[in-house]
Amino acid sequence: RSMIKDFPAYVKMMAGIGVTRLELCSPVGYGAEFSSLANGKEVARILADQGMKSESSHFTMEELRKTQQKSIDWAKEVGITQIITATLGGGNNPTLDQVKKAADEYNKIAAVSAAAGLQQGLHNEGFELSMVDGKRPYDLLLELLDPKLVRYQFQMSTITAGFVAAEFG
Repeated sequence: RSMIKDFPAYVKMMAGIGVTRLELCSPVGYGAEFSSLANGKEVARILADQGMKSESSHFTMEELRKTQQKSIDWAKEVGITQIITATLGGGNNPTLDQVKKAADEYNKIAAVSAAAGLQQGLHNEGFELSMVDGKRPYDLLLELLDPKLVRYQFQMSTITAGFVAAEFG
């Protein structure tokens, strides 16, 4: 993350080792640490200069709740087509009603993204790893989220919490 401060140098280094795609973090929601990415058109140019693209980026739930259009505009400037959210939040001890409410909210957010031509995606971290009535919220969300609007991005580190990637294929 510290290397992002000099984004052109970072992109050049990554291209030099054969990387052709980068997944970014939105400067709208991730703040000062990613301020070097604030100008979406400049980010796209820097990537293109090294023969690279970024089609996916992480966005916080807070920014999608409060400034979704600003995030969509930035994504389109960069060339991003996938808006990924690490977690829907809600703490580590949610109720079934909280999981349902989170799913309803995310379906609405995803519908706005879809109308703008962007795919919404969900990681499995924090909230999604907890338990509700003997089930993981992530498993419940697979049933509650609209598959036309939301795709899933498996977080490999969750294997330590008992997730098996092959079960989600």
